[in-house]
Amino acid sequence: MNRPHNRLKFAAIAAAGVFAMAAHADTVEIGGVNWTYAEKNDTDKTIALGSGTYKVAAIPTDTVLDASDFPWTVDFDGETYTVVKLNGSALYSCENLKGVITVPDEVATIGTWAIAYCRGLTHAVFGRGVESIGGKAFQGCSGLLGVLIPGPQTVTKGTQTYTEVSADDTFTDATALKIVLLGPNTKGADLSGKMMRHVSNSKVYVPDNGYWDSLALGGSNNKIVKYGQGQAFDLAFDDDVKTMIATPTTEQGLADVLNLAAVVKEEFGLNTKVSITNAIEATSGLVTAEMLSNATFDAIMFTVNTQAQLDNVLKAVPKSTQLGLVIDPTDDKKEPLTLPADREVWVHLAGNGKYIPKVNGLIISFH
Repeated sequence: MNRPHNRLKFAAIAAAGVFAMAAHADTVEIGGVNWTYAEKNDTDKTIALGSGTYKVAAIPTDTVLDASDFPWTVDFDGETYTVVKLNGSALYSCENLKGVITVPDEVATIGTWAIAYCRGLTHAVFGRGVESIGGKAFQGCSGLLGVLIPGPQTVTKGTQTYTEVSADDTFTDATALKIVLLGPNTKGADLSGKMMRHVSNSKVYVPDNGYWDSLALGGSNNKIVKYGQGQAFDLAFDDDVKTMIATPTTEQGLADVLNLAAVVKEEFGLNTKVSITNAIEATSGLVTAEMLSNATFDAIMFTVNTQAQLDNVLKAVPKSTQLGLVIDPTDDKKEPLTLPADREVWVHLAGNGKYIPKVNGLIISFH
């Protein structure tokens, strides 16, 4: 998904009384619509959208706007200012803000109610620079299907550490929501609340780093899925958040990752790359060829001990894909494994070597 970086240039309205509509607020006309800004920093050339007034939006709530055309920069007298904050209620009840809102890396703060009741939004994708997302930020966004919050690339002492995401009704009444994907360096805030009351059948993916242990979703049939080094799979994102990198450790984890890859592609336009650092023990045939097509692989390696397991793997993995098999011939009672003559595989023999001479009994035909 391409992140919009367009720099729209508009002149500030200089007419008398225009700047008095909100304390310490400036109004700029953009495409015939008056936008309200505050916290203008002339040194850093940064600014916040919205006056911060409770449930008062920065633009008329009936404004029709494609979210992909959202003005993340604005000009004052020839000087370009970058939006680094959505104040509380900045877009409150802007029902005609439609499509995908892609928040650039420069935006650090999303205030309470900031995007609430924007019923025309379908997706929200955040940059790595966001430091906090307030309570009720997406409450009532009834058309919202997916939210991606990747978190900062790294955690460095003395600078931004985590993206803090409130659980206080953040997605309550976002009734169409299917997935919230929270990246590795995200952290829960206001965990005493419930994140998605009145929402059903949604999944929230959170890193298993201890900061989400008290998360409560509310609603019905919503599920928290934890990932991390101690789980069935781990997740990360590349630098520009165009590819999800998944590292499964179990067959179920691989199946879950491949199913997630299909959703991530559909909802966010992200590709998925799977890295298998240890061979996946193939025991139940959970992974199919269709599922494998959802991602790309560095290499595919499975541990197989029976013919049934081997057949499941061969059925799932296309002949064109390099396949590695780990075979542990330490049990002299294991059944022989037959590999079709038209398949080429890499075989790693585990064990203490005592039964290495039995390889030709375990693999009747291999290349």
